[in-house]
Amino acid sequence: MRKLIGTIATLLLCAAMSVMPVFAAEAKDTEQTSAKKTETVQSDNNKTTLCFDTNSFIDKLHTFGCTEESGFKYYISTKRSLHNGSLVLSQNFADPLPEGNNSTGVYFSASDFGRNDFKGCTITCYVYAQAVGADELRLFADGDVYITTNIPITASSAWRMVTLEIPDNISNTKFGFIIKSSKGFNEAVCYVDNLNVLDENGYPLQNVGDYRKEADTASARVFGTFTVIIFVMLVFAVIAGCVLFIRRLKYRYR
Repeated sequence: MRKLIGTIATLLLCAAMSVMPVFAAEAKDTEQTSAKKTETVQSDNNKTTLCFDTNSFIDKLHTFGCTEESGFKYYISTKRSLHNGSLVLSQNFADPLPEGNNSTGVYFSASDFGRNDFKGCTITCYVYAQAVGADELRLFADGDVYITTNIPITASSAWRMVTLEIPDNISNTKFGFIIKSSKGFNEAVCYVDNLNVLDENGYPLQNVGDYRKEADTASARVFGTFTVIIFVMLVFAVIAGCVLFIRRLKYRYR
């Protein structure tokens, strides 16, 4: 009977230990991701205009083009970002889209930033463009004059800073991202993070309220660690309970 108790306890202990690496791996992935995001961590006094940490500004985006045909969607994600979250632009379609009906995207309006236009402004952002999915990807501004800048799509995907300057004599009232795709695709086309709108004097417009403080992410990590500790304690409690139950059976039927 003693051997039986020892065998059962050992099996339960092994089961608990086998679960622990899973949690450790998940925590490790989170830590690695967080470390990667610190490349452009913003202080409270130096926030970007749009951080895409939360959904608080997502309803301000406007879509255009063949959104239905291309299955175009946009949302906030933490899967890939420079700091806490990013704006994802994705498509989902199988049949090739015909020329002239294969462009779509999103744009921001000047009024959403408390401005009449973006005259003399400079738009900067970081974009991670997937190696496949789009024939062309551009940052644009429109209103009086349509102007664009190309976003590189290369075999080696990486975060790249993109800049678009709007001249002082052009009263463009919106800017955004345009995607031109022809082949079928079902995935994120690109990720956008840390978008800045610099005014005529070169100062970034105040963050719109989508910034998540470091304290929030730190609390999330603490909560995750606490959850793992509680789980491990519960596993060992089950082990102890099983051993006690077996011992009682042993003495009862002796």
